[in-house]
Amino acid sequence: MPGKNQKAATNPANSRSGDRFILQAIDASYGCPVLETMIWVNDLKRLRAILGDDAAEDTDLRHIYRLEPAQLNAITQYFDVAFDSDGLECRLGRAHSNGNVPYLVHTGYELALMLDGRKPFARFSIEYPVEPGDSPEGDLFEPYVQSGLLIKRVMDHEPFEKPVRVSNGRVYLGVRQVFYARRGQEWRIDAYMLLWKQLEHGPWNETLERLDGSILGYTDQQNDWCTRAVGATMHLQRTATGRPTLRSTLTNWPGYGPLVSALSSRSVRDPVWNW
Repeated sequence: MPGKNQKAATNPANSRSGDRFILQAIDASYGCPVLETMIWVNDLKRLRAILGDDAAEDTDLRHIYRLEPAQLNAITQYFDVAFDSDGLECRLGRAHSNGNVPYLVHTGYELALMLDGRKPFARFSIEYPVEPGDSPEGDLFEPYVQSGLLIKRVMDHEPFEKPVRVSNGRVYLGVRQVFYARRGQEWRIDAYMLLWKQLEHGPWNETLERLDGSILGYTDQQNDWCTRAVGATMHLQRTATGRPTLRSTLTNWPGYGPLVSALSSRSVRDPVWNW
């Protein structure tokens, strides 16, 4: 609301300059944001201190953090932001390029969209071995899997070249893919697995990007926009590096090289990747 924005702008700690972060309240039943506001951060050191030990090794605060009530209170007070979460879980992370896309990107809204019949298929990625509590977002799907509304399939991807130890001492062996499809749409799971198998024979390209979006449930018009945007991104990366890259900034696919390096400093509060 305008009043909230005006109030936030009066505090130098939250002036419209610096790094953009998004503060969100998460619906407990669907795992998606129901309230959010932008915070401009000029002092990353101060924010890192509020976030505590989990952010100690995250120098640029690139992770997403689930906030304790005391942390939420400290953030809203320091940045002079009015944010009534009504007791819901809150998260803080950097503003993402998804916010510039002219349609709703499904990331974070998968379950709500699938139950509403607007999304036929979703995919989650998480490192394995998995321990209880590692995937709270995935846990929300389970009642609908048990009822038969959604079909679930799990696939352990090729393991890392060597185990990866993260800052909290856990060791990960690879990435596990978890697929969910609405009943009657199970073919999308096989189609998606076949799509990614093509990377064994060549680089990511605009055709695969379009197929990726179609299987996930995006419209032709949305795929048109995404393909043009990703095509431009891949062209810039090809120009800079002399070769194409598999990274797609709109679908959050990090690529295996950056994935392994990022895991070494990953926060225990980061969510699983999803589409």
